[in-house]
Amino acid sequence: MRIAEAISKHGRQAVRRYRDVAGVRQDNELPEIFLGGMIACGIHDDLNLSAHVERLYTTIAKELGRTIDPKLINLFGGQRADVAVYEDERPIAIIELKKFDDWKSPAGIVADRDKVKFLAQECGISSYLGVLVTDVEKPTLMTYSQRRSLLEASLGQSFEVPGESEWTSDKRWEWCFAAVKVT
Repeated sequence: MRIAEAISKHGRQAVRRYRDVAGVRQDNELPEIFLGGMIACGIHDDLNLSAHVERLYTTIAKELGRTIDPKLINLFGGQRADVAVYEDERPIAIIELKKFDDWKSPAGIVADRDKVKFLAQECGISSYLGVLVTDVEKPTLMTYSQRRSLLEASLGQSFEVPGESEWTSDKRWEWCFAAVKVT
């Protein structure tokens, strides 16, 4: 199993698990930190890799031998990778997680992807994006698959793992959890 597949698989499981744990009706109420924790555990279990949740970008850069200079601090300051994946105590990948629902635009997700991509390129590691994509009704109904296509066009690449569709507990909204290695 590859990292992108593990992100999608455990992202779906996290959404369902949070629905049960919190008793929410809307699956997009899932906090990103819960999502990151579940995905980190899944990556460890499935791929036998270590994973940190909410790892400082500057810490990752330092672990990879990068000097922490004012440019890096200005770019990333206290920002954190949602999940950082390690092999033999060395970072090999960073994962950015997002919810693409009523309150998020493709531009916001692209901007976050670009930060992760920049750090990964600077440090010579891989980066991934995992996204919970939901149906929306504002201003008109747009299905999760239409929104996933819109996001792919904005990102300039297709999701490696487009995610299997699922229904919310009240069967009103459909969603998927998609993942891609950032290129």
